[in-house]
Amino acid sequence: MSEELETRRLKREVLVRIIKAFMSDNYAENVRLIPYEMRPKGCEVPFRCCVYKERAVLRSRTIAGLGFAMEDDDEKTLLSDFAEKALKREHPEPEPLTVLQNACKGCPSSKVFGTELCQNCVAKPCMKACRFGAISNDGHRSVIDSEKCKKCGMCMAACPYRAIVKTIVPCEEACPVGAIAKGEDGLAHIDKDKCISCGKCVSACPFGAPHAKSQVIDILKNIKEGKEVIAMFAPALIGHLPCKPEQIQDAFLKIGFSAVYEVAQGADVTAKTEAKDFQRRPQRFPRRESSLRGLIPRFYP
Repeated sequence: MSEELETRRLKREVLVRIIKAFMSDNYAENVRLIPYEMRPKGCEVPFRCCVYKERAVLRSRTIAGLGFAMEDDDEKTLLSDFAEKALKREHPEPEPLTVLQNACKGCPSSKVFGTELCQNCVAKPCMKACRFGAISNDGHRSVIDSEKCKKCGMCMAACPYRAIVKTIVPCEEACPVGAIAKGEDGLAHIDKDKCISCGKCVSACPFGAPHAKSQVIDILKNIKEGKEVIAMFAPALIGHLPCKPEQIQDAFLKIGFSAVYEVAQGADVTAKTEAKDFQRRPQRFPRRESSLRGLIPRFYP
C-alpha cells in the first residue's frame, strides 16, 4: 500500500473509532484510549521510531478528528477533555486545516543543484540559460549558487543530460497560494491569512502532517439532538462505492440525516436561476437582446 493510501487509512480508522466512541456508553474514555488501542504495548511499530512516537501522532490525529487545531494543543490536555470540549462546542472552528507538528518530517528546503551526471560540456547551455548568474563551473561540473538561484527551472530545461534537478517540499509545491512553509522550527506551518482551504497540501504530504479538522462530532451531536441535518455528497462518491445512488441515499437516511442531496443539484439550481436572470436582461440591455435570445433557448429550453 502506498504512503498516501496509508495516511488516508489511518485518518479513516481514527474517525471510525471516534464515531464508535460517540455511540458507546463511555464516549470520553474510549476517545482517550484510541492511540493505545491502535498501538498496544508490544505491537510492531510500522512507521515511527517507537510505539510512543506512534501514539503521539495518533493522539494528534484524534484531536484533529475531534475538530481542534493542533497549533493550540498544550500537550497536557487529555484526549478525554478534548472529547468533552467537542460536545460543548456550539460551532466548528473557522479554519478547516491544521498541521500535526509531530507528524511533520521537516523536509529539506527546496533547491536546484547539479548532479554527478553533469558532463562539463563545452557549450555550457545551463550557464547561458540562467538569467540570474547563479551557475558557475568549478572545472568539473556546473555549480549552482542557492542564494542567487530563483528556481525558475530554465537551467534544467537547457541541460541536454538532465543533470540538473530540483528537490521539492511536497506540501509547499502543492499549495497554489504559498500559504504553507517551514517555520523557525523547521516544521510546516499554515498562514491562515493566505490559506484558501483547498486541501492540496493534505493530499500531497506523504506523512499526513497537514490535516483537515473533522466536524464529525458536531454532525453526530446535532443528529442525536434531533436537529435537521442535511447530507450533500459529491457525484464522484457513486463511482468510488460499489452501489447505486439510491443505496447511498438510504444509507445516509438510516444514519439519521433528515435529507440527502447530490452536490450537483446545487449547480442545476444555479444554472436555472441564472437562465431566468439572463432572460430578464434583454429588457434592461436592448443592444444584446438578439444574441441572448439565440443562446438561452439552446442551453435552457
